[in-house]
Amino acid sequence: MEFNTQYSNQIPVSDFVSSPSTHSSFTDEDSILEELGIDFSLIINRTKQVINPIMDSPVSFSKEADLVGPLVLCLLLGSILLLGGKSHFGYIYGISILSCLGIYLLLGGLAPQTPNFMLVVSVLGYSILPILLLATLGIFISINSYAFGSLITLIIVLWCTLSSSRIFAHSLDMKSQQLLIAYPCGLVYGIFALLTIF
Repeated sequence: MEFNTQYSNQIPVSDFVSSPSTHSSFTDEDSILEELGIDFSLIINRTKQVINPIMDSPVSFSKEADLVGPLVLCLLLGSILLLGGKSHFGYIYGISILSCLGIYLLLGGLAPQTPNFMLVVSVLGYSILPILLLATLGIFISINSYAFGSLITLIIVLWCTLSSSRIFAHSLDMKSQQLLIAYPCGLVYGIFALLTIF
């Protein structure tokens, strides 16, 4: 059996060997997180601000609004509720989208400058962090059957409301209207708390 070798000799060697000038080094490349726009230090700073809503100098959300933190927190909320036997992923994302649109339209009429929609999504998403604590507590005890559970739920909703309204007031230069912003934010987090409890 003979093999025809005439085609193997016709491929030029230059196709397999490239010159050193065409090689790019990977040390000049940005990391994948930088290319995706994920900054963990920014996420940690914003999470700390939500945990401590009376912080003296709040981090400005208006400079770099991101979606990574809010998406992760909503996914965590759905996962924690799933551990408690409640599958509410669709409700979480549906209520989130509607509340972001509503707050955006409301702030568009109140704020001196038109807010960025990403700012609204980022602030409402990060401020949902205390609801995660309520959902985690709901795995271990039945929150809706005790007066203690109602008190904890009220504290959590007030915590979320204070965080989000303070960040909105600071980012949009509306410090005198913080109570006006707090009312719809409280309604949004009240809906999430009801979703968590029942």
